[in-house]
This record gives sequence, C-alpha cells and structure tokens, in this order.
Amino acid sequence: MSTCLCKTRRMQVVETMWTPNQQAAREKIISAAADLIAQHGLSACTIRAVAERSELTKSTVHYYFDDANELVDLSVSEIFERMASFACESVLAAPKGVDGLEFLVRWFLGRMKTPPEVAFRENTLWPAYTAHAWQRGATLSILRNLNAHRQVFELAMERAGVVGPEATMRADSLHNYLIGAMIRNMIEPLPRQEVAQAVSALTGLRLDPLRY
Repeated sequence: MSTCLCKTRRMQVVETMWTPNQQAAREKIISAAADLIAQHGLSACTIRAVAERSELTKSTVHYYFDDANELVDLSVSEIFERMASFACESVLAAPKGVDGLEFLVRWFLGRMKTPPEVAFRENTLWPAYTAHAWQRGATLSILRNLNAHRQVFELAMERAGVVGPEATMRADSLHNYLIGAMIRNMIEPLPRQEVAQAVSALTGLRLDPLRY
C-alpha cells in the first residue's frame, strides 16, 4: 500500500435520483454542515445555520434533506473522511518505522495540532455522535465512521514492517484501544508510560513514551 487509499467516499453510493448539479448542491450542503459540526459540535447543525454557511436558502436545504438526521449522518461521515485522508497523508509523510504509529497515538490523544477542517471540538464528536446515532438505530452509520480509519492503521503497521493478517489484527486492536483511550483521556490524562506499554503490547513494536 504505497499510496493513500483511505478516502472512503461517503457511503460510496451515488443517488441516481439526483442530476449532477443537484448532487453538487447536496455536496455543498454536506460540506457546510460538516464545517459547523467540526467547529461547534452537533447542536450547531441547524437548517438555518447550514443554509447561511452554504449560502443557500432554508427551503433549498429542506428540499435536499427532508430528514435532518440524514444530513447529520452524512456530515459526520464527511468529517471522518477528512480526518482519515489527513491521517493517511501524515503516515505516508512520516519516515518508515514506528513514526506513523506514533503520529496516530499522539493524534488520537489530542497531543498535536491539526488543521481546523479535520479537528473537532474538545474531541467530543465521536462519543457525542455515537450516542446520537445509537438512540435512533443508525448503527450502519456508526460502523462506517468507526471503519474510516481502518486502512490508516493498516498502512502504519505496514510501514513499521508488519504485513499480512497479523498487521490487520494488530491494527484493529490498536484502533479500538485508542478510541477508548481518547475518551478516557478527555476525563483524566493517561500517563505516557501506560500508553506506551499498551500500544507496544498490542502492536508488538516498541514505542518511545517520550514521543507521545
């Protein structure tokens, strides 16, 4: 995997009911909503705010998205796609070895700056959205976003010299750990040594705690 293959493209489904111009309008609305959610949280995704951000009318937004939950789901997916693309490019830019894995650990634990379009307020988007979607049974959307970074972790393992089924297993284990660690770290900062030991155990690679 020598190039970035981490863009999932929102559900990879093209709605045949929309013309190219209409689909472009939908994409503009989704992008505007994603910007609002990334900067201000889920509650900022109102029809009025999205219309103002996209420079369209409220009636236009309602025309394309009668279901507000659909707009939230697609907008959050847009954010996770942006994040996955940024992470993939960052891993590819890092020297081969464990540097890519170290980047992912620092990023998930909020220990580095990221561009505004891929950052989200106080790292609360994932738990907030999971609760929002779970209550209405949108489990497929949760899984889609959960898997958005899967290729990034596999790429990082590959660049660290671990390939094949073992790389996939270790990548999944590290990803799952970091999701939980991200939430825990919001409440109480995790000791660097503890994180380093956990990551090293899950990946089979030695990572320096001073680099987290």
